[in-house]
Amino acid sequence: MEEHSEHSERSVSGTGFTVPSGYFDGLSHEINTRISVERLKVLVPQDSGFTVPDAYFDHLETSITNKISQKPVFRLWRSGVLKYATAACFIIIAAAGILFFSTGNREKIPGNPHADIAAEQILFDIDEDVIMEHIEANYKEDKKTNTADMELENYILNNYSQNDLASIL
Repeated sequence: MEEHSEHSERSVSGTGFTVPSGYFDGLSHEINTRISVERLKVLVPQDSGFTVPDAYFDHLETSITNKISQKPVFRLWRSGVLKYATAACFIIIAAAGILFFSTGNREKIPGNPHADIAAEQILFDIDEDVIMEHIEANYKEDKKTNTADMELENYILNNYSQNDLASIL
C-alpha cells in the first residue's frame, strides 16, 4: 500500500481503489459490533417489544388537541360572591376552633397540661401529716414492721423528692 501526502486516502496499488484514512484502524471493531448485533437478533424474537401503527406520530398532535378542545371547561369559582363566602366560612370555623380551645374547656380536654399542673399544685398544698394520718386511719392492718420495710421506706424518703412521688402516683 502506498500513502499519498496530498490526499487523506490510501490507494491500493494496481487496482485504482482508494480507502479513507483510519479505515483499517476501526474495521475490526466495526465487524465485531455487527456480529454481536446479528447474534442478538437471533436471540430476541422480532415480534417482541412495542409497535406503533403506521403514521401514528404524524397525526398525534392533532388528535390530542381535538380531544382537549372537546372537553368542557369547569370553573371552580363562577362568581366573586362564592369566593368571598367560602373565605368567610373558613375564617369563622378557624375562629370558633381557636375560641373553643382557648376558653374554660381545659378540664374537659384529656392530656391538657394546664389541668395537670392544677392537680399537681393541689397535691403539693396538702400537708404531709394529713396524708400520713389519712393512710393510718384507712389502712389499719396489724402488720409487723420488719427491717426490710423500714430500710425501703428510708431509701424512698432519702432518694426521691415530693415531685417524683407525686408523678408516680
